[in-house]
Amino acid sequence: MTALIVDDEKPNREGLRLLLEEFCPDILSIADAGSAKSARELFNASSFDILFIDINMPNENGFEFLNSIKGNFAVVFVTAYSDFAMRAIKSNAVDYLLKPINTDELVAAVERCKERLEKNFLQVKTIYNESISNFEKTYSSGTFPDKITLSHMQGFNIISTNDIICIQADGNYSVLYLEGQKN
Repeated sequence: MTALIVDDEKPNREGLRLLLEEFCPDILSIADAGSAKSARELFNASSFDILFIDINMPNENGFEFLNSIKGNFAVVFVTAYSDFAMRAIKSNAVDYLLKPINTDELVAAVERCKERLEKNFLQVKTIYNESISNFEKTYSSGTFPDKITLSHMQGFNIISTNDIICIQADGNYSVLYLEGQKN
């Protein structure tokens, strides 16, 4: 696994790096950034499995940074403040660690991240295999597909073509209205 540490304080980045290197052998590569802006540049240039994000940073806080990126990764907030735990949960964070970091909590957080990433991989693999199977079935029979695979911001979904009520053009995108879906 790969990790990105985002914290405006260099001693915090270095300390977390040392803990990860010593106690989390599944993390093979660690990068760090002292600001959300430099973290975004690293993030756009590489892929990371786990993001360790400080919340209080100048110019752009950890939540703003997280909202500015997309991808398949796990998030652990690492902060000195307990005030943001509920917001972190709503941001779909895997964990919320308070500084100074407890080693056992860090190891447990990395293990939870690993489990979430494996679960996400299995879901994507299942959808991919079903999508290929649907394509092969439709292609070989020459019939209209029973199901189609749709990509969206969070990944892919397979839907039954019978559930499509209407498709509306919206610039470069299409909006699908589905049976049983509230607008």
